Parts: sequence; structure tokens; C-alpha cells
Amino acid sequence: MKYFICSFFFLILLSCQNGSKEERTNIETSYSIRPNDSLTISIDKAVPKNEKKEISGLFTIGSYQDFSDCKFFFECDCCSGDLILQGSLFYLFNYCVGDVRLTGGKIEYDTEQITLFSNGIIVDESFNHMYDIDSTLPKFLTESTFDEPYEIMFRIDSCQQKGLLVQQEGKNTSYAQETVQDSKAKINNLLTSSVLKSFKKSNDIKFSLGHIKPSNKIKECGCLYAESWEKFKNQEFFYANDYGTIEYLSINGEQKSIDFSKKFQGFRVTEIPYKEENIGEVLRKSGVIRIESNDNFYIEKDFVGECKCN
Repeated sequence: MKYFICSFFFLILLSCQNGSKEERTNIETSYSIRPNDSLTISIDKAVPKNEKKEISGLFTIGSYQDFSDCKFFFECDCCSGDLILQGSLFYLFNYCVGDVRLTGGKIEYDTEQITLFSNGIIVDESFNHMYDIDSTLPKFLTESTFDEPYEIMFRIDSCQQKGLLVQQEGKNTSYAQETVQDSKAKINNLLTSSVLKSFKKSNDIKFSLGHIKPSNKIKECGCLYAESWEKFKNQEFFYANDYGTIEYLSINGEQKSIDFSKKFQGFRVTEIPYKEENIGEVLRKSGVIRIESNDNFYIEKDFVGECKCN
């Protein structure tokens, strides 16, 4: 599958100038403020000093040369993209004609900046030109590859009451502006897209969850989760906690105990509940469990389960 003209949005300007295909490379970002007279807008600080702010939502990304009066004016087919910030995760969609390249990873927040750490997974989705000849063939072709992770640092700013992220590398500055109009519908379309599903499957390859045996670990109160109520009845649990500080998982065949009161445990667990119901002294739950590794890979799994005291 061909590479996109613009592999990542911070290479957009160079790609549009020379019209050549970029080789994949490890990105080393430098963070320095550009002179005020080279910026196309007046920027207002959006975050108070010494206060960390978690940002979420959809951002349109592109070169500073396509940005004026707090708006993007894209003049080429490979100049734009979408950036989704979702809790501790990000997804970066780059577009070129009808093709999409998706990368992603984890976010680190600071007082006046955020840093994106990719996990090296690249998913390319391109139009299958043979589809025009034979409509029984897949309309799009998807390829997943691994490359050196990249790191991008953004300064948190605002422009006309919209969130603005300013990223700088050498002489070229890229902006990511908050998308306000129809953002929920656009985010939903991107999160349910086939290219993102392929990206998540590629994450699953890096580590897998197995069954745990927590009966001798949870002595008083705790929660047990399984993939379905049938597996729950069969005691095929993949997650447990003790209502205190310990979480139990089986990762790549190894039983692990994670103390979530401490940092640098190798993995981070996030629970996203969908439904909770009290039945007597038992709390029944359903939702999604996300397990993130320190090397920026993650896996998401639907769960059902119960929390109670023995």
C-alpha cells in the first residue's frame, strides 16, 4: 500500500510543497515560541498557571500557513486531519484525497501544555480502485504496520473562545483547533469507523487478557468482572479488585496484582461504566475496562460484573 503524501500533520506543509512521498521516521520535536510577528493570530492564554487541565474533544489540525483569523483555509488535498483527545488516549486521523492514516497513543498533561506519545501503530485505509470494476470486492483496503513511536508537544491556547493547541517543530508550526459545530456526531463517526476498529485490533496484539482466580485474594469486599453473564456464572473472570487498592489481572498469561495507589505499576486500569443496578446488597455493573501499558499500548474489553462484601 502506498504511503500518504502527508504521514503526520506536522509534515503537512513540507509534503504539499514538494509533492513527494515522505519516508517514515522517528519524530523529535523541539518546543520553542515563534516570534509574534510570524503568527497569523493573537493568542490568549486559556489555562491558569500551575493548574493541570485535561482536555477532551475533537480538533481540526493543519499547518499555520492554512490558518488565519482563527479559521483554517485548506488549499490542498493532503493538508488536514482530525485529532480526538479522549481521557488519557488520543487518535490522529490524517487525510489525503480519499485515504486515511491513523495513529494514536497516550496523553500526558502539564500546566500549560500536553504531550502526545504514539505507540508506533499505523493503520492505513485506502480506496480499492478495483472496486470500480468489481463491486463485490471490498471498497477500502486496510493495512496495519508498526514504526518508531513519535512524540508531539502542544502549548494550550485559545482563539475566539475556541480551544487551540500550538505545536512547533523547527520553522514549521501546526495548529489543532477545537471543532465546535457537529462535534459529537463527528466524534461518534470517527470512533465507530473501520480504520479505528483496525487500530484497536492492532493494540490487542501487543498484550492479551486471560482468566484470573481471585477467590483466595478477595477476602472481604470486592468486584469481579467477566465478558458476559454466562462467563460470570462459570467464574471465567478477567478482572477483580478488593475495594481497596489492589486490582487483579492476567496479562499475557501472567497473573498480576496492580496497586493503583502507586505510580509506575506497568499498567493503568480505567473503568467506564454504562449501567449500575443495586440488587439487595449486590451492585451489578456493565461497561468497558481499558488497560493501558507504559509503552502506550492499550486494550478495551466490555464487561459485566458484581461488587459485594462477603
